[in-house]
Amino acid sequence: MRSDISLSFPQEENKETKPSKTKISLSLNPYFELLNAAYTGNLDRFKSKKTNRYGSGSLHAAAKGGSLNVCEYLLDTLKFDVDAKDYYAITPLYHAIFEGGLDTVRYLLEKGANADSLEDEVFPPLHSAARIGDTKMITLLLSRGARVDVATREGTALREAACNGQRDAVKVLLDHGANPNLATRECMHRPLISAISVKSWECVELLLQAGADPNAVPHGHSSPLALVAEDGRVDVIKLLLEAGADPNYKTN
Repeated sequence: MRSDISLSFPQEENKETKPSKTKISLSLNPYFELLNAAYTGNLDRFKSKKTNRYGSGSLHAAAKGGSLNVCEYLLDTLKFDVDAKDYYAITPLYHAIFEGGLDTVRYLLEKGANADSLEDEVFPPLHSAARIGDTKMITLLLSRGARVDVATREGTALREAACNGQRDAVKVLLDHGANPNLATRECMHRPLISAISVKSWECVELLLQAGADPNAVPHGHSSPLALVAEDGRVDVIKLLLEAGADPNYKTN
């Protein structure tokens, strides 16, 4: 069972800024005492609270804490919405992916959680798993309907894995048919450029092997070959040239 956590709540926010958070003592507010019980998996303590009044957010806390017994109670007994959004419009599945663990993610998916949600435009489930490089979670999400090439304003899950240097995640996504050359209107950087920018040479090699275009460059940017040359990586320069990189490319 997890130890107690320090919880926080959003303060009144300026419309042009993100809400700030203020820490409070759990003993001052039954809502946060309830969330802590959910997070730590203390089902007896949780049941003793006024769930009908303070239940909002409890599933998120239980998912984040990997407390399956509380998740089961909320979803099976109290019939909570598995895709309910918290204050920041984030679902329990998101919290489970980052902190709750594979079993919690699997359970939420079995209860109908949307594996392909784009409501959080920055980090849908697959992008979240790609960011942390959890290959088992990526495979699970793909098996439950997540589209491998779904894109947000930040690009695809493959780009997310590449720009975080997650070599194994890049490989799994490519093995499942991810397109190494996809870009979006908002994010013109393709996975190859993203991998080069963080000097993840293993990701670069995988992307080139999968057919990444070494000459696809956003307007006004240096080519992959030029970027690698700045780092003096002769081995990677050779890979790019073998993949067809144009040594005479000029920034447009």
